[in-house]
Amino acid sequence: MQKTLFAFLVVALLSNSSAFLVSAQDQRTDGIARSSEDATIIEMINQINESLLVKYHSGLLKFGPRYTGSISCNLAAEYIYDEFQQMGLETEFHEWRYGGFHSKNVVATLQGTDLSSTAEYILCGHYDTVVDAPGADDDAAGATSVVEAA
Repeated sequence: MQKTLFAFLVVALLSNSSAFLVSAQDQRTDGIARSSEDATIIEMINQINESLLVKYHSGLLKFGPRYTGSISCNLAAEYIYDEFQQMGLETEFHEWRYGGFHSKNVVATLQGTDLSSTAEYILCGHYDTVVDAPGADDDAAGATSVVEAA
């Protein structure tokens, strides 16, 4: 099986994925990598494209409040879906219903190149907001981080 990366953008589920990057960076007070794992993390942080982060973040914020099940939330899902498709990723919607709500998760898959690996990595954030909130931090920042990582 190929090593696979799944990028999930989940409505109303998980926390900001960018928190990992900040905490990893904060641990490097001396600026010196202490292991190959540290060096790998630093290399990944250095690959972050701030222009893309701004583009994707602005793209999500243009829909205004994206509360679960709203038209603006559905438009945001379509936007994210389209961005993943433009990257050439396998992209699909997973519809769900719970507690009177109905919406869809956006799932993008990037197949790995190591055919002997069974490893799977999941990156996720949510793109919905509470009513009357633009959702810049909750959680356009997390969703933006997932799209930029893809």
